[in-house]
Amino acid sequence: MLLSLLFYRALRFLLPFAVLATIYLYLYPLFHGCAFPEPTFSSPADAARSLSGNATKAHINVQQATVAPFRLLAFGDPQLEGDTSLPDTEDARCPGLEDLRTDFKHVLKKIATEDLPRLLQYCRKCVDLWGNDYYLAHIYRTLHWWTRPTHVTVLGDLLGSQWIEDEEFESRSERFWQRVFRRGSKVAEVIMDAEPGRVVKVLGEERAWNRRIINVAGNHDIGYAGDINSERVERWEKAFGKVNWDVRLQLPLNTRNDEVSSPANSTASPELRLVILNDMNLDTPA
Repeated sequence: MLLSLLFYRALRFLLPFAVLATIYLYLYPLFHGCAFPEPTFSSPADAARSLSGNATKAHINVQQATVAPFRLLAFGDPQLEGDTSLPDTEDARCPGLEDLRTDFKHVLKKIATEDLPRLLQYCRKCVDLWGNDYYLAHIYRTLHWWTRPTHVTVLGDLLGSQWIEDEEFESRSERFWQRVFRRGSKVAEVIMDAEPGRVVKVLGEERAWNRRIINVAGNHDIGYAGDINSERVERWEKAFGKVNWDVRLQLPLNTRNDEVSSPANSTASPELRLVILNDMNLDTPA
């Protein structure tokens, strides 16, 4: 009876806290003013004041919100870890059991003081990796939903080490796409394989762009110039896209105004050229 009463009181205290914490967890972009500023403003202060209000209007009534035609949401350094961050695989079992027949008392002590703590540490780290994936996924999903970007980029490092074997690389790549950026997709190869400056996309014409992930390679993905080799670059490109490519993003003619329009007597629409560059080769020895 006493135990059930204590449980009821604890639940009555914890439940409101859990509800408030969950609301904050899923609406933290609103509380922190995460949003893109309006396309036109007179000062940085005006831009800051417009952030939350403009994002809120976009969710309540899209017609009332004034949004820029190009809105880039950038994520930096997720560094997905894997087997290299786990304790030795020997720690996932109890090696002391092998000597159980020879010295029962000594073996029990060894299992309790050495094997079990290592096993628990190994399991804890496995759960930590799993939880970190879904935590990053929550950040991506929530910010993408609230800010409504037109384009998304991940600025390496996508992975935590360039020294991992191919099997582990594939495992982390799968976690990247199936867990962290589950609703995202690679940029189409036809875009990345085109000659520089040849691909022109009109902003807002393809809705698929806001789900495409523009990946930029980092030193923990392919290594600095001294570590780079063709195999590391090839496997990264297979999983995440080309290390070097570009695309021209053109402003729709019907959205031009006096501040962003082309010079007089010109029918060309303003463009933004987005260049993805592998700058690891700027390190030595290239």
